[in-house]
Amino acid sequence: MRNLSSLRCLFCAYPKNKFLSKYFSNQVHTEAEQIIKEKRVIFSGIQPTGIPHIGNYLGALKHWVELQNESDDIYYSIVDLHSLTIPKSRDFMQDSIFNITACLLACGVDPDTTVLYQQSSVPEHTQLSWVIGCIVPVNRLKHLPQWKVKYMCNVFVLFFLQMPFQKLGCLQIKLLIFSLLFTDPTFARIRDFRDPRVKMSKSSPSINGRIELTDTDSEIRLKIKRAVTDSTSQVTYDPENRPGVSNLIQIHCGMCDITPEKACSLACNMDTGKYKSLVADAVIEQLSPIREKYLKIRKDEVKLKMVLDHGAKRARVVAKSNWESIRELLGINIAEIS
Repeated sequence: MRNLSSLRCLFCAYPKNKFLSKYFSNQVHTEAEQIIKEKRVIFSGIQPTGIPHIGNYLGALKHWVELQNESDDIYYSIVDLHSLTIPKSRDFMQDSIFNITACLLACGVDPDTTVLYQQSSVPEHTQLSWVIGCIVPVNRLKHLPQWKVKYMCNVFVLFFLQMPFQKLGCLQIKLLIFSLLFTDPTFARIRDFRDPRVKMSKSSPSINGRIELTDTDSEIRLKIKRAVTDSTSQVTYDPENRPGVSNLIQIHCGMCDITPEKACSLACNMDTGKYKSLVADAVIEQLSPIREKYLKIRKDEVKLKMVLDHGAKRARVVAKSNWESIRELLGINIAEIS
């Protein structure tokens, strides 16, 4: 996934960002912050490139579910167009879209509360992608610590639900383009079990390096048991010098909502072998209900398609309105579009 994560406008996290201060006045800063406070819109997306793993779950999906209680305007997209950068078969793409939809529903995403849709079913994404590619200087974006150019069109086309674009000047538009994707920093980089120097990935060649949300209890136990650690038996949290053990601690913390200090105190009389068993118990307790729900939901592709169709219709209402406003600002709204 893009890893995929919840959207926050840059000003929500860094209201005094020095880079943006070079380009925008205090008035624009104030206006942008006020807009965000008045209309908080959450957007995130996940690529249909395989079954999500626990890194995706802890870094994003778990929070997607929690965020449903914090905002009225939530958009979660299956970003199928982004996934086309790596060639895949037609059958694989269709299966993956159904799989990821079923996983999201099994995790607790509510399609009645949240707009859950397939990216390619909202063509305004690609239309705005062209505009942004034409007018946004890449050299300016490269000054930012993190930026995802292919996500900007997603953010912009859906960001202002019921917010009149006519009230926004060019500076505000430029400002909003500088939006970043933030994931939970604690769990954004859950490590590969076989090589804790690298991030856990759906595209990793070794399936033993990751736990997928659909893994059986026995598969979960075996993968954690075989996880690479080190020669020290004591359980301590030191990501730089002990990445393998620290990775297990992070997973334990994410599944049980505890701190690394608390996890280490629970493991004070354990060696890493026994601690792996404790971590496996925590993972199984959290993932087993999700797996069972997934297996039931995945059987009904008709219902899954209805969920995506419903979400696309809701997303297009907002996207179409905003795209029309953008066309007006650009001066290209001569002919009407259906």
